[in-house]
Amino acid sequence: MYNINPSFMKRINLVNLIGFVLLFILIYSIYISSATIQVKSTLSILCIAIYLWITELVAFPVSGLIIISLITLLLGLIPDENGYSLGTQKALALGLKGLSSPSMAMIMGSLIVASSIQHTKLDNFIAIKIMSSMKNSPAFILLGCLLVGICFAFLIPSPTGRTAVLIPILLGITKFLDTNPQKKFTMIVILGAIHISTIWNIGLLTATTHNVAGLDLITNHYQSFKITWLQWFMTAAPASLLLSIILFFILKQELGDYKISLNLKKSYDKLSLTKTQTKLLSYLLALIFLWITEGSLHSLSVSSSMILIASVILSPKIGVFDCWKQAEKLLPWGVLIMFGASISLGLTLVDSGASAWLAEKCFNFVDIGKLAVINIVITGVVFTIILHLGFASAASLTFSIMPVYLSLADKLTEYTNINAPTFALIQLFAISIGFILPANAPQNMLGYATGIIDIKTFIRIGIKLTIATILVFIMLAKTWWSNILTL
Repeated sequence: MYNINPSFMKRINLVNLIGFVLLFILIYSIYISSATIQVKSTLSILCIAIYLWITELVAFPVSGLIIISLITLLLGLIPDENGYSLGTQKALALGLKGLSSPSMAMIMGSLIVASSIQHTKLDNFIAIKIMSSMKNSPAFILLGCLLVGICFAFLIPSPTGRTAVLIPILLGITKFLDTNPQKKFTMIVILGAIHISTIWNIGLLTATTHNVAGLDLITNHYQSFKITWLQWFMTAAPASLLLSIILFFILKQELGDYKISLNLKKSYDKLSLTKTQTKLLSYLLALIFLWITEGSLHSLSVSSSMILIASVILSPKIGVFDCWKQAEKLLPWGVLIMFGASISLGLTLVDSGASAWLAEKCFNFVDIGKLAVINIVITGVVFTIILHLGFASAASLTFSIMPVYLSLADKLTEYTNINAPTFALIQLFAISIGFILPANAPQNMLGYATGIIDIKTFIRIGIKLTIATILVFIMLAKTWWSNILTL
């Protein structure tokens, strides 16, 4: 048994108590405002959800059930200004609406694909093959690490999953280095694995589930707006590519004149794919092909392609698992509850008018309607980055802020010639930017938990990368994105 410091527990309890008091004050201030009853109730649910997400007082799946329960009770039982109450049956349907969203198929398929890669150890093979092909120098070894991260972004649709499998591989590879794993080089390599995973969340629609869920909110609100996997890639990949190059030079500068040697070639020259790995790799390449050719060779959506390949992976004989129970142990089904409930909350925020009310309150400090379109976009990006400092998950930030941006985009069309869906889409790109603190993303926490990274280095590199990201977004807004930002 571990002995927990009583003073530490007192500090934790004090933080929770302060947070609860602030939550109570916030909800009270909402209820004495001039908003409608439905808006007040929905915003109260949002405040409770954010409190649970930030404090992690309960597990994320449990927070999902709490959100569904609150939507059912508050929106179902409390009458509006006309004395009409929605009823718990209809309110429960609102709470469960997110579970029937098309993005849920993508999220479910993502879990299956990630578990199949973990089960077959295909990730290990790819990482070692790429790393062993690099030249014997610190810069090339670092480059190899980043290339592995980019490759994994196409295959593993979860930044946490990518980082979770990549870090042990990199730590294993450092055994071939004539140095202590606590040395600076290993720390830089692990930081590279963390940040490259986050960077490619921007460039690939399928790199993370919060992209798919956020896009689902956008397309639900703007039903005429459609974007394929390839269109997303063409729009956002330049940002990820530029940031990957910048990350390489930032980390290379951190290394300085550090000299080290690595020789994996002799040990892994004869390493080859197993029959099961070959089968899985062919399915994953077929999946990527379906994503790229969406809208040109076929009409299968990204989510449809994912669920199709996931079904093949789980099927007997042709799949990669021996039986269902083998796969079931690797699948975190609780994630589906959390995402489904969060999507329901996002849709309810928009439909109730709560997001419009919140957008007005958040942006009334500046006359945003009088700004140039590029300045409006960058203001939103900076606001999102600052807000992300308080969130431990891009998914929770997506469901909290995207409804606000959708309402803000609607309002902006009254004063400017901005393309509302594109504005919302770029803000969705910005939600991935969480480089500064270990608590800003699960993949950050995984890397920091190794004990190799010191907090000062983490923050210093994170700040540099965040500034670089803002500059890249400004440059793209003036060039690559300029034609799609305005009507």
